[in-house]
Amino acid sequence: VGVVMKDYQRFSSIAGIGLIDKRDPESDKLRKTSPMTEADPPVHTKTRAGMQKLLSPVVVRGWRARYEQVADGIVDRVAGIGGPFDAVKEMAEDMVYTVIPESLGLDVPREHLPGIGEMNFFSLGPMNELRRQSLARVRDAVDYYERAAERENVRPATFGDTIYQAEDAGVFEPGIGIGLVRTFLRGGTDTSIAAISSLLMLNN
Repeated sequence: VGVVMKDYQRFSSIAGIGLIDKRDPESDKLRKTSPMTEADPPVHTKTRAGMQKLLSPVVVRGWRARYEQVADGIVDRVAGIGGPFDAVKEMAEDMVYTVIPESLGLDVPREHLPGIGEMNFFSLGPMNELRRQSLARVRDAVDYYERAAERENVRPATFGDTIYQAEDAGVFEPGIGIGLVRTFLRGGTDTSIAAISSLLMLNN
């Protein structure tokens, strides 16, 4: 594993991390290449070093109060239901779909996010029936999702804005900012929902 991780000339990540070769001009274009996971040195090295600076413990701690406020509100709401509820939708999804887009400064309708996450997951595999169905379900949401991460649509004083400012300062290669914002949105939602849902199930 160590050899594969280090020898990027023989084991390049540019082709993508799924089964589809992203270098193929005929490959599907809906899933944009990630500048974090689908890049080789020196671009990947510079991007990783830059993100380590931006995601400092101080920055992460700065989100804590708002995240706790949202979590407390969700707990109060579901406690008042007085009966069974869907913990994935009512707690995990509600939490993540609130704080992740908000932290990035993105205005993406919540109803679009589950389909975008599903599309992103299936895009790692072949163009089979599952993937075709997922693409059909998000046909009306993809354009909105793509535009939401563009610089002019990112709210100031948010983490998305910080990424773009770092790009201006030369921390990242030109043009990488939008890919990083999209990566955090699509990568930070499904994984976080799965983690929270698993925690709830294991503590049930």
